[in-house]
Amino acid sequence: MGEEKFAEVKIAGANFFKITFTGHRANRKTFQAYLDDLEHCYMPKEPMVMLFDATKAKVPSFYMQKKQADWMLIHWKMIRTYCLGTAYVIDSIWIKWALRSIFYFRNQPVPYRVFNSEEKAIRWLNSLK
Repeated sequence: MGEEKFAEVKIAGANFFKITFTGHRANRKTFQAYLDDLEHCYMPKEPMVMLFDATKAKVPSFYMQKKQADWMLIHWKMIRTYCLGTAYVIDSIWIKWALRSIFYFRNQPVPYRVFNSEEKAIRWLNSLK
């Protein structure tokens, strides 16, 4: 049996990607797979939005928070060019702190908002299209 995914990236609509954190702890391999999957979302080189469902997320290690921030820096121009905005569905204060930590290292390059429900997040993302 293979390793459990840290996150699943799926197409949720036209130019709409949903990233769902599975509840499994990330290791270096599964975290890198998540980052690789994120990069593939940008391959069509078209404007798009992203929804991150972190309702089952485990707090990533400090190393992974920094790695996420570094990934944003490396891909800054790509993110700014194609992503219209990101919505985060988070119900855990600990995950909210982890997100703040990532943004402490590297500000989010596009508009973003944190929501307590997926419906509200989808409405906001649709308003950006």
